Formats: sequence, C-alpha cells, structure tokens
Amino acid sequence: MSDDFDDCDTRDMPTSAGETDAMPDVHGSTGSGRGPAHGTAPHGDGRGAAAWGTIFAVMSLCAALVVLVHAVAPAALPAPVGDQALMVGMGVMALVAIVLGVVARRAARGLHGRRRHRGATAVILVIFAVLILVLGVLVGRAVPGGVIKPPVRDEAPASSVQGMKAGVERAAGQCSGGWHDIEVSGYPGVEAASYCKDTRTAFVTFDSEASASMDRGLVKSAITQQLEGHADDARAKGDWRMLYAGRWMAVGDRQAMTALKGLWGGSQETVR
Repeated sequence: MSDDFDDCDTRDMPTSAGETDAMPDVHGSTGSGRGPAHGTAPHGDGRGAAAWGTIFAVMSLCAALVVLVHAVAPAALPAPVGDQALMVGMGVMALVAIVLGVVARRAARGLHGRRRHRGATAVILVIFAVLILVLGVLVGRAVPGGVIKPPVRDEAPASSVQGMKAGVERAAGQCSGGWHDIEVSGYPGVEAASYCKDTRTAFVTFDSEASASMDRGLVKSAITQQLEGHADDARAKGDWRMLYAGRWMAVGDRQAMTALKGLWGGSQETVR
C-alpha cells in the first residue's frame, strides 16, 4: 500500500481544487496569468507626467533666466513683457511642473532602478529656476539701471560754463533774464551750477565722473523738494526731466531736455 503512494509524484498533485503550482519562467513571471511580476513597469508608470513636468520646468527656468539677464543688461535683452508678468508666469509653470513631478513619482512607486526617481528632474529644474529668479530680483533692486550699460553719447562742454549755458539756450531758448550762478563752494565735487528763470532750466557740472555719480542723486532730491515746496506755483508744474552723462546734469521740462539730448546725448529720466 505504501508502495502505491510512493509511485505518485507529489509535484503533479494539485495544491487546491482547480489550481496547480506554477513554475517561474526565466523572465521572473509566474506563468499563472495573474499579471506582470514585481519590478516590471505596469500600464501608466508616470512617464508622460514626468515628460510634461520636465517641459514646464524648463519653461520656468527660461523665464527666470530672462529676468536675470534683463536685470543685468536691460539694453542687451529687453523684457518681452513686464518683469512682474514674467515672474507670475514662471511661478505658474513651476507649480505645474512640481505637481506633474509628484504625480510621476507616485505612479512609478514600487518600480526598480531609476524609474523610481521619475519626476525628480522637474523638481531639480524648478529649484534652479527659483534660485535664478531670486538672484535676478536682487540684482534688479540693487542696480535698477542694470550692471552692464550701453555706452552713452556725451558731447556736452562740461569743462566750460559758458559752453553749457549756450548749449542749454540752443535747446530751451534764449535766457533773456540772464543766468543765475549758484555758489557751490560748500558742495564737494560740484564745479558749477546755474539756472535760468525764463526757460526754467538749470545745469550742474562736477569735477569728476565719480563725484557726478555720487552727488547726482542728492541734486535730484534737492530739486524734487524745491518743486514740491512750490507746488502751488504754476511755474513748478509740468513734466520735469533730468538729463545727465559723465560730469554734468541738466534739469528742465520734457521738451527742453529732449532737444538737449539731441545736441549732447546723455540719459534722461523723470524728476518726479
């Protein structure tokens, strides 16, 4: 009786009703029809989300680079839209990239090898984009005019007070009441300063470009205070502009300073 049982190969016997043991194949699948083995990529493994996340991350990085380059050299790369619009767009694209990266990572959970890190590229690119954007904002606030500036034409006779007066009169009109020279001995770095009541213009010359760079802001602030102190006076109203370059600066209305810029060159900005 025992010999009869010994003749039976227990490996061929069913383990339960309707089931037999399945032998694994060389590829690691069980052959039982229950689905792919652990470690193979199932349907929807996050590849699409990872790809789109990387695309949005690259777009956010490009937007941040535009902000930085525009802050460093505004003339070399004028911003296609305002900096604020660029930053908002960059933030939206970065957020979308992070969301897609998280989706890709969750979809690839449980996979072996580098597939488990799907979505990480988008997150890393977004981090770089944020760092570059912060750097661009800091540079823009520290140096509003940009670090790299194009050369400015400067043909003003800054070494000659009479030449400065004559040039301003060519642009703004004859100063029939005569020029009023200002005593500048108490202002270090300032060589000469004169104003004309008739044409509402004035100019200041400095002993060096370094002095001009340091004192120009103080002169502009003093002019602004004078205009605000005489706000009720009709002569103080209007579109006041400041024109400057090298060792000089001039102040007057927009029409006069625009004409003077055509004669001498320089950079123009609004006084108030």
